[in-house]
Amino acid sequence: MKNRYLIYLVFSLLFGMSITAQKYELSEIQKEQLTLLKTESKLGLGFKLLLNDPSKIDRFISKNGNVAFIASPMSDTESLLNELLTVGAKDCVIVNGNVCGKASMNTIKKLQGLDQLKMAVPEFKPKLNVGVVDSEGDRSMLTDSIRNTVGLDGSGIKIGILSDSYNSLEGAANSVLQGDLPGIGNPNGYTTPVTILKDLPEDPEAAAPRGSDEGRAMAELIHDIAPGAELFFYTAFDGLLDFAAGIRALDVAGCDIIVDDVGYFAESYFQDGAVGGAANEVAANGVSYYSSAGNSDRASYENDYVASGIQGPAGGELLDFGGNDVAQRLSIPAGDSILLFIMWDDPQPAFNDKPNPNPDTDLDAFLFDANTQELLDSSVIDNLEAGFNIELIQFENESDTDMLVDLLIEKTTGPDPRRIKYLDRDEGVVFIDTIGSNAGTCTGHSNVPGTIAVGAASFFNTPEFNDFRVSLGAAPLTESIVNGFSSAGGTPILLASDGTPIEPLFTENPFVVGPNGTNTSFFGSDLTFAPDGFPNFFGTSASAPLVAAASALLLEANTDLTTADIREALKNTAEDMNDPLTEGFDVGFDFKTGHGFVNAFDALVEILGDDFVMNDAIERAESNVISVNAFPSPFEREFKLNLVVEGKCELFIDVFSFTGENVFHKEITLENRDVNETVYLGNQPKGLYFINVVDTKTQTLIDTRSIFKN
Repeated sequence: MKNRYLIYLVFSLLFGMSITAQKYELSEIQKEQLTLLKTESKLGLGFKLLLNDPSKIDRFISKNGNVAFIASPMSDTESLLNELLTVGAKDCVIVNGNVCGKASMNTIKKLQGLDQLKMAVPEFKPKLNVGVVDSEGDRSMLTDSIRNTVGLDGSGIKIGILSDSYNSLEGAANSVLQGDLPGIGNPNGYTTPVTILKDLPEDPEAAAPRGSDEGRAMAELIHDIAPGAELFFYTAFDGLLDFAAGIRALDVAGCDIIVDDVGYFAESYFQDGAVGGAANEVAANGVSYYSSAGNSDRASYENDYVASGIQGPAGGELLDFGGNDVAQRLSIPAGDSILLFIMWDDPQPAFNDKPNPNPDTDLDAFLFDANTQELLDSSVIDNLEAGFNIELIQFENESDTDMLVDLLIEKTTGPDPRRIKYLDRDEGVVFIDTIGSNAGTCTGHSNVPGTIAVGAASFFNTPEFNDFRVSLGAAPLTESIVNGFSSAGGTPILLASDGTPIEPLFTENPFVVGPNGTNTSFFGSDLTFAPDGFPNFFGTSASAPLVAAASALLLEANTDLTTADIREALKNTAEDMNDPLTEGFDVGFDFKTGHGFVNAFDALVEILGDDFVMNDAIERAESNVISVNAFPSPFEREFKLNLVVEGKCELFIDVFSFTGENVFHKEITLENRDVNETVYLGNQPKGLYFINVVDTKTQTLIDTRSIFKN
């Protein structure tokens, strides 16, 4: 692989000038065909792919051979709805002035003739960020210490899950009986069943279930960490707008925490959109919203939009990708494919549930064979009419050799955008021209301010599993290592919810990193290097629910916590990690690892440590005590309490267990001293203990501290 990249680099250096100056032309017939597509075609985005090859239907949301679509009207939505029903469309509903429904291949072929149809686009199947069971995530985040020594299990907290399906494989009942899910028959006493608001509808004519039950796998991971939490599920696989509706439905159901592992390709890179808007909305209502950051690493191009002044093959002005290069050279490995969703900072009312203006700018995209100059694919959607800022390039390299291609983007109408970006949703692209490449792929609703996006680190690449690493012959770690596939952030939000341009807003997403590769009872595959008979669930799809479950323990410990409080605790106590792409160690936040790997126990200590007062009647007050600090002793049954005093103080020290039991009391008198007082806990169990230091004379609280007894 390294040699292949080196060859490409040398090729680029030797022949870079010819790439820049390469003249690509279209035949007159091609120009006529593209003009007809732009001005006459009412079928947008992936419909071309589907009509050319009906076997590609699996790439789209479909049921009984009917493909989900969103249709925008010429003028009257009700008339369009009636026309669609007349030609055989099913399950049609009106959303924000558009019609969402499903259509068979025969119906799709009739859409072009509808008078009231402006544009119809199919809904690509969203991407899941995959990659009697106990989860290794429990140990790596120290949530096992919280549950086993403090007694928190998520009781009283409601967690909503959004994924593909919950029980398509019909295994949920067995998971309950094994103790991996709550419900009637759970052997551990967690008998409140998962509430299914909406599961993925099954296709009775299909040979296999529609879903993989990744939602159930997420529920198992959550139940491992927070078995007392009440769980809810809503499928996110019934369309982008229904995904947004599901977020709001879980909020209405009373969920304190919501987590998803889904990304729709049509979600705007530069605006919150329907799903991101719903995430922001429920976060403003007090819900902690978690999302998988994504598994696409940096398979993206992003740059300022720079006009080249050079005419393109269809007569528009070409984009300068960087370095005066109007043809971006890419490589598609043998047997691989690319699916480039190209967007710029314009609104997309067709995929929004809030009113937005149509785009101001119309761009087109072309893919040429770099050697023969043959046109391989083109995207010439009239963006102003269609109501979305997307062009789509798709190509499969069916040969047995890597293929060099050139991408051209030209503007046909409107002002220059501020920013342009594309993600390769097939993740086959290899950048030969590297300017603007390796950009972030944590986008859409995972990148809005209301979302806590979670990156991924394999559990065996965390210091808590150094014993496991050493047993396999690997070196121990001092800090966790992020998975290479974990999506990086850094894409700016450039539009308000109503489509108004705003100053660039960079969110701190991914916000934190959580573990993945942990056991489930059915989902994934066993580790080849350390099999234990249970399948392992990899990807940010696994890390997001684990971190969401950890936050349930924090919320149970203090039900007055706000989403901002939880964010701050996770941020302040996360164990710093490094972005391997950058030089040196990235101290603090970076766009690959966020604030670092979650340490749930330290987050709990931060939340409770300085405010744990057993007697609410005791008020805080100033005193001659300058400082109070607690630290472990070399001896197992005690710890040291350091007090620095100016003048004379009469104090008493109380130590309480998490359950409120007073396990230590001592009265002392100090004068102008710096003293280490021994606190002996005897045979008290290991766990979290809280210290109150009180002025005996004034009966006022001097300070509080917390300490963990091993």
